Amino acid sequence: MSEYVLIIITILLLICLFYYFINVETFRNVNINPATYNVKFVTSWGADKTINAPQNPHTGNMFLVSHNVNFELFKVGQFASKEIANTAMYGTVDDLLDMVTNNGNVGDVVTNEVLMAPGEVNLQIKVPYDKTHLSFVTMIAPSSNWFIGFSVNMMPKWGWTDGMIIPLYVYDAGTDANQGFVTEHKPKFLADPISLINNNYLFPDNNLKPIAHVIITRIQ
Repeated sequence: MSEYVLIIITILLLICLFYYFINVETFRNVNINPATYNVKFVTSWGADKTINAPQNPHTGNMFLVSHNVNFELFKVGQFASKEIANTAMYGTVDDLLDMVTNNGNVGDVVTNEVLMAPGEVNLQIKVPYDKTHLSFVTMIAPSSNWFIGFSVNMMPKWGWTDGMIIPLYVYDAGTDANQGFVTEHKPKFLADPISLINNNYLFPDNNLKPIAHVIITRIQ
């Protein structure tokens, strides 16, 4: 092998090592430090005539949590936990708070009071590097057991996501035999899985659309 080939190989190896250590250092600097996000909840429900609403549309109490992959707040197609069922039917978050207390898979927890619709509210939450997922849930009220929520990973790759906009669709928790904008509940003996609501009771023009959005922005 000629001297020139050895020199070229050496240079290439040095370049590879340089970029390796740069990326490792970047990963360390970005990922070890927690990120803080502002989660802005916005809804035009009550003013948007393409979505039916009761006379006094509002949310339930709001619940926002950071967590790792071993924690799951809810999943469409699966049965609602007791905690999600109670939130969806009654708008309370006490059971959710009990569920996450001393849970090693959970980081910060943020709650908020009932929001009258249309309206908006800002929630701020710190997300540690080992609990990079955010999940959110709140009832839409008055209703039988309808709720909205999301779950998202704020670090899909090596670095924190700067922000995103998430549409929020209405789900049926599957735990109430009564349906619609009602205050009387008839808990089912055998629950159904959580499902997306897409009917002309909620959408008079039969066009599915989100009832609210969250705008997530990194502030630190």
